[in-house]
Amino acid sequence: RGLRSGTENVPAITGMGKAIKIASAEINNFYEHVMNMRKFLISEIQNKIPDTYLNGPDMDSDLCAPHIANISFLGIKGEILVHALEEYGIYISTGAACSSKKTSKSHVLDVMGCSPERIESSVRFSFSILNTMDEVRFCVDKLIEVVKELRSIIRR
Repeated sequence: RGLRSGTENVPAITGMGKAIKIASAEINNFYEHVMNMRKFLISEIQNKIPDTYLNGPDMDSDLCAPHIANISFLGIKGEILVHALEEYGIYISTGAACSSKKTSKSHVLDVMGCSPERIESSVRFSFSILNTMDEVRFCVDKLIEVVKELRSIIRR
């Protein structure tokens, strides 16, 4: 009602329908792909880098978001780790995407009962269908290097 014939963009509507059909057919592949990368990253970090904590549900939990992982590296400010990894083309963040300009502590980690040190040392890893397991392996290798180096400098 109130629309003249030809107002609806039928080709765009049809295209959107097709895009949704394709995307929904691939959603399980996307979930599995990003969840495998997330689990690998968390497992490698927990096994190879001491004093690290996964902030959120256990990596095997169905309650976690498969495309993100928030991890604390005690003794290193998150902001410092972010900039150190940028040197290798690895881009992580210190907070949620919706709070990229905020400098205050994470209210979510605070409510979860994380200590101020754990909150300050937390970083966020994000995964997409475009990432590869090789990229995650590279990230882990550089993390091991960078965390060891930063902790040796900071603890002097």
